[in-house]
Amino acid sequence: MSFSFVPKTDAEIEALQNQGLLTEGTYPFQVKAIDQLISKSGNSMLKVKLSVLEKDGSARIIFDYLVAMDTMMFKIKHFCESIGLADQYSKGMFDPQECIDRSGMAILGIQKGNAKPDGTGNYADKNSIKDYVKSDKLQKAADDKMLNEDIPF
Repeated sequence: MSFSFVPKTDAEIEALQNQGLLTEGTYPFQVKAIDQLISKSGNSMLKVKLSVLEKDGSARIIFDYLVAMDTMMFKIKHFCESIGLADQYSKGMFDPQECIDRSGMAILGIQKGNAKPDGTGNYADKNSIKDYVKSDKLQKAADDKMLNEDIPF
């Protein structure tokens, strides 16, 4: 018995690997779970499980890692501001369990994988969280949109 398949070009394989990725943009999310860990370099870290709402109304799970180091502090700050924990951020600590079921907005990107058509590499492209949107920026954007819309009278 032979092994049969439909051969694909490199372009078709790349398109299949990217199928199912959300386009880059801003999406609403809800925190579903959060685990406190230590990173490989010894820094305190949170592994955050987010349910990201797609434009069609369905949800997708995306994980993000918030690492307590200077180069990543912007992300922790924006995460806290997005879900209403800005006061706790300013104190320098918060209970990760307070994040569960809180909602906010996240800026999604596409993280390039290292998978190659020849079978080398370990992972395909995937969605990742680039940053979080502060909740008052969302309100200002909504207010600006209302002010700039054509009023039909």
